[in-house]
Amino acid sequence: MSEEFGRKSIAEGKAERGRENLRQGKPACRLDLGIVYVVVFLKIPENLASRCGSCPEKDDCHLEVLLDDMRIKDSVPECYGDPATLELDNPNESCCACHVRERCGSIVYERDRVGQSHVIEGETSALTSVDTTSPDHLHRDWPITPDAALTVPCPAGDAPTVAAMESLVENYSREHAGTPREAVIADKTPNVEELAASIAAGTVNPTPKSQPPYTFPVPDADTEKRYKPMATDELISKLEQLSYAKCPTSGQPRPYQEIRRALCAISLELNLRGGCCPGSMPIRKVLRAKQLSDDEKLLSNDRQVIDLHWLWRHQRVKGGIYYEPLHAAQFPFDWAADFVSRRGSGAHKAKALLLGETDQLLLAVIQTRAVAERRRTIQNAIDATWQAIANIATSPASRLSSGAVAQLQNIHTALRIARGSPTIACEVLRAMTGEVVEPRAMSAKKTWFVRHGLPVE
Repeated sequence: MSEEFGRKSIAEGKAERGRENLRQGKPACRLDLGIVYVVVFLKIPENLASRCGSCPEKDDCHLEVLLDDMRIKDSVPECYGDPATLELDNPNESCCACHVRERCGSIVYERDRVGQSHVIEGETSALTSVDTTSPDHLHRDWPITPDAALTVPCPAGDAPTVAAMESLVENYSREHAGTPREAVIADKTPNVEELAASIAAGTVNPTPKSQPPYTFPVPDADTEKRYKPMATDELISKLEQLSYAKCPTSGQPRPYQEIRRALCAISLELNLRGGCCPGSMPIRKVLRAKQLSDDEKLLSNDRQVIDLHWLWRHQRVKGGIYYEPLHAAQFPFDWAADFVSRRGSGAHKAKALLLGETDQLLLAVIQTRAVAERRRTIQNAIDATWQAIANIATSPASRLSSGAVAQLQNIHTALRIARGSPTIACEVLRAMTGEVVEPRAMSAKKTWFVRHGLPVE
């Protein structure tokens, strides 16, 4: 097995991934675990300059690699990524049999390349022991640059051919495979800029013409003044009317562009007041996932910015690389517009923001697939639950008033979102409706639901 795993296999694996990245018009080193490790945890100025310092994909690349590696943190040995344990030129049997040998090998390979003299003084954290509760744990060497373009850096008017860049990667792999550690350390790995600048013949896959950048319709002072005096119930009613009222001539909902500014302004005002989270707002939904119209794209992005605004207003993001913008003194609309338009699906955004299930369930769009499915399950049961509570209220032995049915329905939904925890359900209920219920009273309601056969988890 030692003949199959070692410096040569690691170099070949990096070359293969580099080729695939280049075919997609991405930097060759994209999503390289070892490179992300030395950039984030080692002081390598020349590495930062040549590898990640000016790369437009830096933030997304680092985040995806770190999140992926954190998922296995409980299953890796203590020697993970330690060059003193893994000798790539002659790996021992334990290393060859290790289930994370490829990941570990990538880290050791890059640590060898830059040299152990560059290790941060007092380094105590491995890649899998990042403290995600700290807002600073990922900002040190790669600050957010939302205005960066998503293209591979190339000289003006030119771009390298895929074949030529592949050749350079192949040469690098062949040069280092099986060579002593000292030779790898002494050499300097070619970076994205060098690859692009050194070969200017032909083009990578042509970049399609970009669409106008997405911007959120930030309310002006007059718009804010119009809605601030209105009561919360009045705002919610207005929002529902805008979303679902039909045009008298066509019988169809009004085009989103016509209601967009008012809908967004009201939603932001509700976020600021509290008591109506985005998931509870009566805003029209995008009913399909593909081939969206221009209106549907705007609606989807707007709803996500409203989600982010709610997270900012209530400081729900507790760590990660997006902690700072979501704890700024003023909500960063430009950053939010960039984030929602280029950070991938709602599921990717939820993971990037390190959101828990409860917070996701209170949002409109930014949710993982599993959470979105749970949300649908809860929503699909609302009508049946409402009817069951109404039937109990109308029975001769019941002392419930008709007005208590709506309150009990909201409490039941809050308990289901909280998976039966009375304390969390109190917070959920306040976020959904603004109603304040003490944990002891919530616990009594939970007992009542269970006694009447209504699930609360």
